[in-house]
Amino acid sequence: MKLPVRYDCDWESARTIFETAARTVTSELVGQSEDGWKHFVQKFQVEKARVDPLVTMVVTGDWIEFTIRYITHFRSRRITKDAISTLILKELVAHADTIQLGAATLELVGPVKPPSR
Repeated sequence: MKLPVRYDCDWESARTIFETAARTVTSELVGQSEDGWKHFVQKFQVEKARVDPLVTMVVTGDWIEFTIRYITHFRSRRITKDAISTLILKELVAHADTIQLGAATLELVGPVKPPSR
C-alpha cells in the first residue's frame, strides 16, 4: 500500500500512524506466521523471512511516499487493506492540522489556438 505525504507535514507522526495501523490489524497473523516460519526454516534450511509489518519511505520530487508492507491471508487481502486504511484514515482526520496526504495536481487549459498570420 503506497501513501504520499506532503513535505510540509509531520511525516514522522505519519510514519508512526502507518506502522501502528499495520501492526494492529496484522498482529494475530504475524504471531501465527512467526511460529510457522521457525518450523519451515528448520525443516527446509531456508532463510528466515520478515513477517512483521514494514513501513519504508522514499523522497520524491512531489511528496514523501510511504510504502506499507504487511502479510495477510490471500483470501483476506481486501479486508485487511480496508481495515488498515480505515485505521489510518481515522488517525489522519484526528491529525488533519499536522498531516496531509499528497496529491497530484493538473493544470487544465482550453484548446490552444494557432497564432494569427
